[in-house]
Amino acid sequence: VAALAMEHAGYVNNTTTPNGKMIRDSMRAVMNPPGKSLGPSDIGLLLEMIAKGEAVDYVGAYSSVDFDEHGDLGGTLVYDVHEYEPVSGKLKVLEQRFIEVPVD
Repeated sequence: VAALAMEHAGYVNNTTTPNGKMIRDSMRAVMNPPGKSLGPSDIGLLLEMIAKGEAVDYVGAYSSVDFDEHGDLGGTLVYDVHEYEPVSGKLKVLEQRFIEVPVD
C-alpha cells in the first residue's frame, strides 16, 4: 500500500519526492474504488497503472479492505489465529476469523 500511495502521490503532485502528507493523502485513492481491483501479485502492474494516471483499487492479500474518510479500515477484515510450535519453531495457522466492518 505504501509503495502504491507513494507512486500516486508523486503522480498527482508532479514530483519524484512526495512528502508524508502527499503519501497519506493518496492512501484512499489506491485502496478504494473506483479502479481496477488487483492484489499483491499484481504490484508491478498496479505501479504502472498509477504512473499512467489510471485508477486502481488494491484489494490486499486476504480480502478487499477500504479506508473511510477518517482513515479507518472497513470491509472484510481477516485475521489468522496462530499457534506456536516449539519443536519446529514455526507458527501454525489454527483458523481464520472474518470481521465485517462497514465503510461509512
